[in-house]
Amino acid sequence: YKKHKFMRRGDAEENPMYKQIIPYLIFETNGKVFLMRRKQDHTDSRLSSKYSLGIGGHINRKDIKEPKSQRVREDGIMAWARREFEEEIDYRGKYTTEFLGLLNDDSNEVGLVHLGLVIRLMGETNNIKVRDEHKLGRLVSLEQAGKYYLRMETWSQIVYDFLMGNK
Repeated sequence: YKKHKFMRRGDAEENPMYKQIIPYLIFETNGKVFLMRRKQDHTDSRLSSKYSLGIGGHINRKDIKEPKSQRVREDGIMAWARREFEEEIDYRGKYTTEFLGLLNDDSNEVGLVHLGLVIRLMGETNNIKVRDEHKLGRLVSLEQAGKYYLRMETWSQIVYDFLMGNK
Protein backbone atom coordinates (compact mmCIF):
# COMPACT_ATOMS: atom_id res chain seq x y z
CA TYR A 1 0.00 0.00 0.00
CA LYS A 2 2.97 2.33 0.22
CA LYS A 3 3.32 3.09 -3.50
CA HIS A 4 -0.23 3.88 -4.48
CA LYS A 5 -1.96 7.01 -5.56
CA PHE A 6 -5.62 7.92 -5.82
CA MET A 7 -6.60 9.93 -8.85
CA ARG A 8 -9.76 10.98 -10.62
CA ARG A 9 -11.22 7.86 -12.24
CA GLY A 10 -11.73 9.52 -15.63
CA ASP A 11 -8.03 10.41 -15.75
CA ALA A 12 -7.00 6.91 -14.69
CA GLU A 13 -9.23 5.31 -17.35
CA GLU A 14 -7.30 7.09 -20.10
CA ASN A 15 -3.72 6.98 -18.82
CA PRO A 16 -1.85 3.67 -19.32
CA MET A 17 0.96 5.00 -17.09
CA TYR A 18 -1.30 3.87 -14.22
CA LYS A 19 -3.08 0.60 -13.50
CA GLN A 20 -6.33 0.60 -11.56
CA ILE A 21 -6.50 -2.44 -9.30
CA ILE A 22 -9.78 -4.33 -9.61
CA PRO A 23 -10.95 -7.34 -7.61
CA TYR A 24 -12.17 -9.84 -10.22
CA LEU A 25 -14.42 -12.24 -8.36
CA ILE A 26 -15.35 -15.61 -9.86
CA PHE A 27 -18.43 -17.05 -8.13
CA GLU A 28 -18.84 -20.84 -8.15
CA THR A 29 -21.39 -23.11 -6.51
CA ASN A 30 -22.51 -26.70 -7.04
CA GLY A 31 -20.30 -27.15 -10.12
CA LYS A 32 -21.51 -23.95 -11.80
CA VAL A 33 -20.08 -20.48 -12.39
CA PHE A 34 -21.95 -17.18 -12.40
CA LEU A 35 -21.96 -15.76 -15.93
CA MET A 36 -23.02 -12.16 -16.49
CA ARG A 37 -23.74 -10.14 -19.59
CA ARG A 38 -23.51 -6.40 -19.66
CA LYS A 39 -26.44 -4.86 -21.50
CA GLN A 40 -25.98 -2.59 -24.50
CA ASP A 41 -26.59 0.47 -22.30
CA HIS A 42 -23.82 -0.43 -19.83
CA THR A 43 -21.96 2.61 -18.50
CA ASP A 44 -18.59 1.56 -20.00
CA SER A 45 -19.16 1.24 -23.75
CA ARG A 46 -15.90 -0.73 -24.09
CA LEU A 47 -17.58 -3.59 -22.20
CA SER A 48 -21.11 -3.14 -23.56
CA SER A 49 -22.87 -6.43 -24.49
CA LYS A 50 -19.86 -8.50 -23.34
CA TYR A 51 -20.14 -11.63 -21.22
CA SER A 52 -18.17 -11.83 -17.99
CA LEU A 53 -17.21 -14.48 -15.46
CA GLY A 54 -15.89 -11.77 -13.15
CA ILE A 55 -17.63 -9.52 -10.67
CA GLY A 56 -15.63 -6.48 -9.65
CA GLY A 57 -15.17 -2.79 -9.33
CA HIS A 58 -12.87 0.07 -8.48
CA ILE A 59 -11.20 0.66 -5.13
CA ASN A 60 -12.28 3.44 -2.78
CA ARG A 61 -10.06 5.06 -0.14
CA LYS A 62 -12.17 3.50 2.61
CA ASP A 63 -11.36 0.05 1.22
CA ILE A 64 -7.74 0.25 2.33
CA LYS A 65 -7.74 2.77 5.19
CA GLU A 66 -9.77 3.11 8.35
CA PRO A 67 -11.90 6.28 7.94
CA LYS A 68 -11.03 7.87 11.30
CA SER A 69 -7.46 6.77 11.97
CA GLN A 70 -6.32 6.51 8.31
CA ARG A 71 -4.45 3.35 9.31
CA VAL A 72 -4.18 0.65 6.65
CA ARG A 73 -6.89 -1.97 7.12
CA GLU A 74 -5.53 -5.43 7.84
CA ASP A 75 -8.35 -7.06 5.89
CA GLY A 76 -8.12 -4.48 3.09
CA ILE A 77 -8.16 -6.57 -0.08
CA MET A 78 -10.72 -9.14 1.04
CA ALA A 79 -12.94 -6.49 2.66
CA TRP A 80 -12.82 -4.56 -0.60
CA ALA A 81 -13.68 -7.71 -2.56
CA ARG A 82 -16.61 -8.46 -0.23
CA ARG A 83 -17.88 -4.89 -0.59
CA GLU A 84 -17.75 -5.12 -4.38
CA PHE A 85 -19.53 -8.49 -4.35
CA GLU A 86 -22.28 -7.23 -2.06
CA GLU A 87 -22.63 -4.01 -4.07
CA GLU A 88 -23.00 -5.83 -7.42
CA ILE A 89 -24.70 -9.07 -6.39
CA ASP A 90 -27.67 -10.16 -4.29
CA TYR A 91 -26.53 -13.45 -2.74
CA ARG A 92 -28.17 -15.23 0.16
CA GLY A 93 -25.72 -17.67 1.61
CA LYS A 94 -22.22 -18.12 2.92
CA TYR A 95 -19.11 -18.27 0.79
CA THR A 96 -15.39 -18.76 1.15
CA THR A 97 -12.65 -16.99 -0.80
CA GLU A 98 -9.49 -18.15 -2.52
CA PHE A 99 -6.96 -15.83 -4.16
CA LEU A 100 -6.10 -17.25 -7.61
CA GLY A 101 -3.62 -14.67 -8.86
CA LEU A 102 -3.02 -11.43 -10.75
CA LEU A 103 -4.43 -10.74 -14.19
CA ASN A 104 -2.62 -8.29 -16.46
CA ASP A 105 -3.69 -8.02 -20.10
CA ASP A 106 -2.36 -5.13 -22.17
CA SER A 107 -3.99 -6.33 -25.41
CA ASN A 108 -6.82 -3.77 -25.33
CA GLU A 109 -7.66 -0.33 -23.97
CA VAL A 110 -9.49 -1.70 -20.91
CA GLY A 111 -6.62 -3.99 -19.94
CA LEU A 112 -4.04 -1.26 -20.44
CA VAL A 113 -5.42 0.67 -17.46
CA HIS A 114 -6.53 -2.18 -15.14
CA LEU A 115 -4.90 -4.97 -13.13
CA GLY A 116 -7.11 -7.76 -11.79
CA LEU A 117 -6.86 -9.54 -8.46
CA VAL A 118 -8.60 -12.81 -9.34
CA ILE A 119 -10.47 -14.24 -6.36
CA ARG A 120 -12.67 -17.33 -6.41
CA LEU A 121 -15.80 -17.24 -4.24
CA MET A 122 -17.16 -20.68 -3.40
CA GLY A 123 -20.82 -20.33 -2.46
CA GLU A 124 -23.07 -22.77 -0.68
CA THR A 125 -26.36 -21.96 -2.46
CA ASN A 126 -27.70 -21.09 -5.93
CA ASN A 127 -29.55 -18.04 -4.58
CA ILE A 128 -27.70 -15.37 -6.56
CA LYS A 129 -28.71 -12.53 -8.87
CA VAL A 130 -27.34 -9.28 -10.25
CA ARG A 131 -28.32 -6.01 -8.57
CA ASP A 132 -27.25 -3.75 -11.47
CA GLU A 133 -29.99 -3.00 -14.00
CA HIS A 134 -27.33 -2.81 -16.75
CA LYS A 135 -26.37 -6.48 -16.35
CA LEU A 136 -27.95 -9.93 -16.51
CA GLY A 137 -26.59 -13.03 -14.77
CA ARG A 138 -27.14 -16.75 -14.26
CA LEU A 139 -25.40 -19.87 -13.06
CA VAL A 140 -24.11 -22.15 -15.82
CA SER A 141 -21.67 -25.02 -16.10
CA LEU A 142 -18.18 -24.05 -17.21
CA GLU A 143 -18.84 -25.92 -20.46
CA GLN A 144 -22.01 -23.86 -21.07
CA ALA A 145 -20.06 -20.66 -20.37
CA GLY A 146 -17.67 -21.71 -23.14
CA LYS A 147 -20.44 -21.20 -25.70
CA TYR A 148 -20.09 -17.46 -25.05
CA TYR A 149 -16.28 -17.44 -25.17
CA LEU A 150 -15.93 -15.26 -28.28
CA ARG A 151 -18.35 -12.71 -26.80
CA MET A 152 -16.57 -12.57 -23.42
CA GLU A 153 -14.35 -9.71 -22.31
CA THR A 154 -10.70 -10.73 -22.54
CA TRP A 155 -10.24 -11.11 -18.77
CA SER A 156 -13.07 -13.65 -18.74
CA GLN A 157 -11.50 -15.53 -21.64
CA ILE A 158 -8.22 -15.71 -19.71
CA VAL A 159 -9.98 -16.88 -16.53
CA TYR A 160 -12.08 -19.39 -18.49
CA ASP A 161 -8.93 -20.90 -20.03
CA PHE A 162 -7.37 -21.11 -16.56
CA LEU A 163 -10.44 -22.78 -15.03
CA MET A 164 -10.75 -25.28 -17.90
CA GLY A 165 -7.06 -26.13 -17.59
CA ASN A 166 -7.46 -26.82 -13.87
CA LYS A 167 -10.60 -28.98 -13.99
